[in-house]
Amino acid sequence: MGSKKRVKCEETIREALEYAGSAIEELKTEIEEWKENLESNDMDHLPKYEEVEECYSTLEDAELETAVEEFISALESASEGVPAKPGCPEHVVGTPCSVCKWSGKSKARALPELKIFDPPEKQDDGRTLIAIQDGDHYVSEFGWTVEKVKAIHQRRVERAEKYNERCAIPARRKPEAEVLPVEGLDEFLLDTTVSYVETRPYGRRSPSRADRCGNACAALEAALDALQPALDALDPVDDRVSELLDALGELREKAEEVVCAEFPGMF
Repeated sequence: MGSKKRVKCEETIREALEYAGSAIEELKTEIEEWKENLESNDMDHLPKYEEVEECYSTLEDAELETAVEEFISALESASEGVPAKPGCPEHVVGTPCSVCKWSGKSKARALPELKIFDPPEKQDDGRTLIAIQDGDHYVSEFGWTVEKVKAIHQRRVERAEKYNERCAIPARRKPEAEVLPVEGLDEFLLDTTVSYVETRPYGRRSPSRADRCGNACAALEAALDALQPALDALDPVDDRVSELLDALGELREKAEEVVCAEFPGMF
């Protein structure tokens, strides 16, 4: 009897995709922690570190989990469509917006008020103390001229005006037209059941990292194989179909990269 067994698994396409993405991400995290541990113990000059670093780079560059999440989101949008979204009415301070949930409260800043104390105070050494009141703040400097104080105040006023123009009242959300589902694309496609085979050890031992990676890629391949004919049957005139097919091809390429990762042994 061999040391490993092959087990048939059944999951929906969605579950298989998500399992593959999360499993590879978990492996990447483990290898990253191993890599950082070697670095913190000044062992990054050893051949083992090079093996760990190469494995981590392979998993990191693939970004499989992100690609899977984006593909599922695009497939859901294409199969279900996107309902129309109304635009915001004119935003008026004091009137909440039911569309974008703006509270109706303005974030406008009060323009700084300039107050120069006149006549300026004279110090014993002959220097002049000019004080400027800018809102609740007082700024004073020896030797400032009234012209300099006014110039500083003007810059503060301009900054406040620019902020108010940008942030006092939020921009209105533009209306979005309804996007119909892709014709012929089953909205329950992701719920289709697929089967694949995993490699597992006998007894209570945990599978190796290489086997875990292979199992994740097997699940991904089964899901993509089930999706391929369904997407190929759609009208390629719709740009969304072409985008989905391109994304599916990219997922296959990422799976090929990941399955080639060489996981170092402990010794």
